[in-house]
Amino acid sequence: MPGWSLRGRAKAHPAQGSRLLIARGAWSAYPFWRLIGAQTVVALVAAALGWVDSPQAAHSALAGAGICGIANVYAAWRVFAAKTRHATQYGELANLYRAEFGKFVMIGGLSAILFAVSEVRIVAFVGACLGAILTGIVIAATFNPGIASKRNTKLQDTHGE
Repeated sequence: MPGWSLRGRAKAHPAQGSRLLIARGAWSAYPFWRLIGAQTVVALVAAALGWVDSPQAAHSALAGAGICGIANVYAAWRVFAAKTRHATQYGELANLYRAEFGKFVMIGGLSAILFAVSEVRIVAFVGACLGAILTGIVIAATFNPGIASKRNTKLQDTHGE
């Protein structure tokens, strides 16, 4: 179809005017898999750094990155895949707050269970957990679906005349 992007980026269909259409198919899940891949790399690097100290530190690092990675995936699913009742601006914001609150509850609950059943190296656990959380933030901040570049092009066309 003309106007559909093969790389999952937003593109305007010529017959639709300024409405944006998002590509469907395998490439539309690209940011999700990018998040999973980056957090897996962070977990493996944290485990390798922990292994230098001891196997227990590597276990703690894997547990910390895993707990925060699971919570990040839940929050991303809650925000982008779950349907909201209200498609208003405030409904989407409330959904974002619910997702973030749920993420922190999951991190707290899973961490409490881990601390109760296992001996954990705190520095390795917290370092890997922060690394996984920051990875999710960086992936979300660097994802560009093409909307901003289209808006900037319109602004330049308006001011360039």
